[in-house]
Amino acid sequence: MAEDSTALLKTNELDIWQDDRLNREEDGSFLIQYMLDRSARAGEDSGLAINLNAPWGFGKTFFLKRLQADLQRAEHRVAMVDAWRDDHAEDPLFAVMSGVFAAFEEDKGASKRIISELKNNAGKLTVRMARGAITRVLEAVIGKKDAEGVIDDFGRIVAGAVDDVAGEYAEAALASFDKGRQAISDFRDGIAQLVGTLDKPPLFILIDELDRCRPTYAVALLERLKHMFDMPGVVFVVATDTGQLVHTVKAVYGADFDAQRYLMRFFDRAYQFGEPPLEEFVESVWKRIGLDDERFMTLATNSNKQEIATCARAMRLSLRDIEQCLELLYSVSLLLDERLRLPTIYAFVMCTAFHSYPEDFSEMAEHGFLFRGNLKLADHLKAESIFCGWDHSDHSYHGREVNEQLLEVVRRFADGLATPLSRTNEIGSSWAKEYYDHEFAVLHNNRYNSGSPPQSILNGLPDAIRRAARMHEPG
Repeated sequence: MAEDSTALLKTNELDIWQDDRLNREEDGSFLIQYMLDRSARAGEDSGLAINLNAPWGFGKTFFLKRLQADLQRAEHRVAMVDAWRDDHAEDPLFAVMSGVFAAFEEDKGASKRIISELKNNAGKLTVRMARGAITRVLEAVIGKKDAEGVIDDFGRIVAGAVDDVAGEYAEAALASFDKGRQAISDFRDGIAQLVGTLDKPPLFILIDELDRCRPTYAVALLERLKHMFDMPGVVFVVATDTGQLVHTVKAVYGADFDAQRYLMRFFDRAYQFGEPPLEEFVESVWKRIGLDDERFMTLATNSNKQEIATCARAMRLSLRDIEQCLELLYSVSLLLDERLRLPTIYAFVMCTAFHSYPEDFSEMAEHGFLFRGNLKLADHLKAESIFCGWDHSDHSYHGREVNEQLLEVVRRFADGLATPLSRTNEIGSSWAKEYYDHEFAVLHNNRYNSGSPPQSILNGLPDAIRRAARMHEPG
């Protein structure tokens, strides 16, 4: 079930942020203080618009839910809009107004009367959009040139005009334009009156998931916010991956369009999340994906998040890379024998090698270069691979210190792949031996009857990784 700010408000003050693993509470406190101060000092002609900019996976939705709860706890009115959920609608105005009405749903008196008038006015505005909607549909079906002719004929019919009464048609068109402009003016007046009923202004409008919407809907929503709600006493926060939103705008206006400058029209300020502590980010993604600690084996007293973070630092993975590699690790874990606890470091490093260099990974795996027991893994990854910068003279990786133990663990696991499970004590590593002993005990009860002694199922890890990689994000 979707998380609800009302449920958060039923808890005590500390509990609103109790599961904050990415240090977002400080961002929330600062942003609330900033918005209240700027709104109080705003001019008479405009409100405040903030673009909350962070890549996917940085917890924007988590943050907005708790920002909403914090503001509501302080008795501010907050409209929450999930843009992606509502982008099936033709006009995003209704999605925004639905959130606004919900923020006032328990009110009586003046605000209730104003909302009733706003609903009626919003209906008029949408009727005014009908011509534009019909134009877009026809352009998609029969082409822009032919659509223009059809729409012109449609307009004449609606206006009751024919060629010999062109003046009457023009007069009707101007009257329709004037009515539309008046409807917009009345709507803005209604929002201003609604804001005027607040005991604790401003009115906050929080927009989530805009960058996941259809390009035309996303652009229309920004236009609606700017034209309908940009007024004193209204603050809106739009959470986006702004880089992705730039591509969305270009999809509407063309690849050469200056989308960055276009977006600057809509926002007064942009707020960027800082990178969270790496271990906390890994743990957050680990839990969200559904990876099970009991399914993996760590070294000594390390935790999964510590080992993943160690690998990520050594290989300079971005947060998005880490997330994608953990998704791949989850899929791989579904393909290998569920009775085994997989070695975290080795399995994650192999997923990372595939994620970063899939073509090299496949070629080397096919020729046995990755996993040949008498050869070192790090020595046989190609020059452009993930360990290419390893400098044995100063134990650095592209100028950064690296835990030498990490490379040694991976090498020893690779050494054990060509060693029968009954003889893995020969690989000379307690780290790798712990896993191989575990596999021999769980799958073979520490013995075999006849024939060749069994080999580790980790020999099948390359194929499992490539198979799991077939399940990927669309696009």
